Amino acid sequence: MTVEACRIRAPNAAKADPNSEEIENLKEAYKIVKAIVKTINDMMELQKLENFPEIISNQGKLVLHGNLSCSEEPSDQPQKFREYKVFLCEQSIIFADIIPRKNPYSDDTFIYRVILR
Repeated sequence: MTVEACRIRAPNAAKADPNSEEIENLKEAYKIVKAIVKTINDMMELQKLENFPEIISNQGKLVLHGNLSCSEEPSDQPQKFREYKVFLCEQSIIFADIIPRKNPYSDDTFIYRVILR
């Protein structure tokens, strides 16, 4: 839901001043809900990490996650790339192998490979 959608659904929206306190409260609530949803999605992504030898919450807040392609060959040879899942946390960077989903209703899983501190 966008802020514009909130504005339309607000009580007395047709009469409300776009800079009114009510609209500002809705905008602030939207930002908070958006941050909560992002945090939950990030935590769900971390839950797919298997064989991690430590307590994941000890790594600090998850700052960023995504896929990283790395070359396995020296630069003078034909490049063969391998894709890893990378979790950038406040305390560390975690690399994991990506295990593709087995069916359209499941998610990829990640097998812990190495941690950098």
